[in-house]
Amino acid sequence: MKIIYASDLHSNKNFYYQIYDLINHVQADEIILGGDLFAYSNSHEEQLIFMEDFLIPFFKSINIPVSLIAGNTDLYFVFEELRNRLSEERL
Repeated sequence: MKIIYASDLHSNKNFYYQIYDLINHVQADEIILGGDLFAYSNSHEEQLIFMEDFLIPFFKSINIPVSLIAGNTDLYFVFEELRNRLSEERL
């Protein structure tokens, strides 16, 4: 089983694209993201927009199980919403 672990992506789409390429290159079976998925912000709205516009489509596109660990820049409400959405969509 091949597992990819990454953290501190801070809403940097280029980092997420690099992970996408790595997943395909090594044919990973699972990904674990260890926190700081989002850029630091006091705005739930900013993080929710990134979640809707980028993270949800990203997770759908990789088509492997995703495990998430919250980081200090991940606002609790947004992180829980992301986990709920992934659970609903079985990602």
